[in-house]
Amino acid sequence: MQLGVEFVDLTAVSIPVELASYVPKNIAKKFCVVPVKLVKDTLYLAMSDPLDFVAQAEVKVASRKRVIPMIATRRTTEHAISLLYGSEGMAGVIEEMKREAGSSTPDIVPVQVSQEAMDSGDSAPTIRFVSSLIERAVSERASDIHLEPQDGEMVVRMRIDGLLRRVLTVPSELQSIVISRLKIMGAMNIADHIAASLTLRGWSPPTICVELTKTDEGYTLKKSEHCCAVWKKKRRCENCISQEVLRTHKPQTKIETRESDIYYVLASFIEVDGRPYSLELVKRIKSDDMFDRENVLNQLLVRNRQVYTDSLTKVFNRRYCDERLRRLSGEYALAMIDIDNLKQINDCLGHPAGDTAIYHTAQAIRAILRSQDELVRYGGDEFLLLFHSLPQNILRRKLEDICQAVRALRVADLPELRITVSIGGVYAAGQISELVEKADLALYRAKAQKDSAVLYEEDFHDSE
Repeated sequence: MQLGVEFVDLTAVSIPVELASYVPKNIAKKFCVVPVKLVKDTLYLAMSDPLDFVAQAEVKVASRKRVIPMIATRRTTEHAISLLYGSEGMAGVIEEMKREAGSSTPDIVPVQVSQEAMDSGDSAPTIRFVSSLIERAVSERASDIHLEPQDGEMVVRMRIDGLLRRVLTVPSELQSIVISRLKIMGAMNIADHIAASLTLRGWSPPTICVELTKTDEGYTLKKSEHCCAVWKKKRRCENCISQEVLRTHKPQTKIETRESDIYYVLASFIEVDGRPYSLELVKRIKSDDMFDRENVLNQLLVRNRQVYTDSLTKVFNRRYCDERLRRLSGEYALAMIDIDNLKQINDCLGHPAGDTAIYHTAQAIRAILRSQDELVRYGGDEFLLLFHSLPQNILRRKLEDICQAVRALRVADLPELRITVSIGGVYAAGQISELVEKADLALYRAKAQKDSAVLYEEDFHDSE
C-alpha cells in the first residue's frame, strides 16, 4: 500500500477485454490509466499517478461507475493500455466475423484451399482475428495459446510465465472457423474440423477427483467431487501436497493415513488438454514393511500435528496459514480476531496471565466452531478464523457469538481477569491473502469500538 492505495502488478493480471468499453481509449492514453476489474458497480483503475483526481473524475463520468484508484508503474500501465485497446479492436473483428458467419452456410466446409486464397484474404475478419491473437501472444511473450470450447463460448487463454491466463472469449458459433483458419496456417486438412471440435470438448472439469484402483478383476474408476473424500476425510489434508504441486510444478511426497492404514504418496504435475492437474500415485505400506506399525502410525500423526500446531493455544500456527491457507482461492467467510486488552493484562497481572488469556480465548472460540472451521494463531494476540461453507447471513451472528463467549470467560486462578475481543469479518470470493486484507480493514474499525464485530464493506477503502 502507498498513500492508502493498493499497488497492482499489471504484468501479473489478465484484464477482461469488456472493460475497454467503460474507459474510452482517448481518456486512457491521455491520463495513463487502465481499468483492471469491475466488482458490481465499482471500477478498479490502475494509475501511474493515483493523486490525479481529474483523471478519476473523467473516468467516473465516462463509466458511470464508482472508481477506486490503484497504483501501477507508468511503463506497465502504458503496456496494458496497448494490449487492452488492441483487444477492443479484436472485439470489433469478432462482430464482423459473426455477421460474416450469419450470411454463409455453416455446414459447407471447403476441403482444399489454395495458397493464393490463404494469402490474399488479409482483410478477412477471421484472418485478422487470428493474426492479432498471435501478435498479442508474441508481444506478451506467451509460450502457447489455448482454445477451450465450453458451453456457449470458446475461451482463449495464453500461457505467460508458466501460468494460463484468460485473454478473451469467442462465441461458440465462430469456433469452427477460427480452428479452420489455424489448420490452414498449419497446412492441415480442415475437413477434419468436426472430430477436432469433439476432441477439444472432451476435457474433464478439474474439480472432479478420479480414484483409479487395482483389483483382482482389473482396475476400477471412482469419481469424487473432492480429493479428501478419497482419504475418507471431511476436509482437505493438512499436508496437501497436490496444492504445492500445482503451485510449483515440482513433485512432492508424503506419508498419509486412511483409517488404520498408512500410505506413501507421490504427487506429480501433469497437463491434460492444457489443463493443470496433480497426479497422485499412492502405495499402501504393508504391515510387514514395518517393525511396529501401530507405533509408527502414532508417531507420524503426532509429528504431522506438531508441525502445524501452536504450542500455547493448541490451534493451528502461522506456518499452517502461510503454507496451507494463504494461496487458497474461492468463496469464504473469514475473520481476524484481536484481544483488546492484552497489554493491560500483561502490565497489571504479568505475562503468565497474558499467556493464560490467549489460551482461554482460543479455547472459547474453538468451543463454538464446527469441525471443518480452521482457527489459526496468526501472531501474538491475533487469530485468523476461516469458515468453510458458512452461509453469508449467519456470519455476523457467528462473530457476535464469539465476542459474547470470550466476554463471559472466567478463570478460577485469576478471578480478576476480564477478556474481550475485536473482530473484523469478510464474506467474499478471492484468494485468502486478499480476504485477510479486507478483514484487517474491518478489524481496524472494530478495535476503535472494542468488544465488537464489524463486517467489511467495499467503501472501507475510500475512508482509510
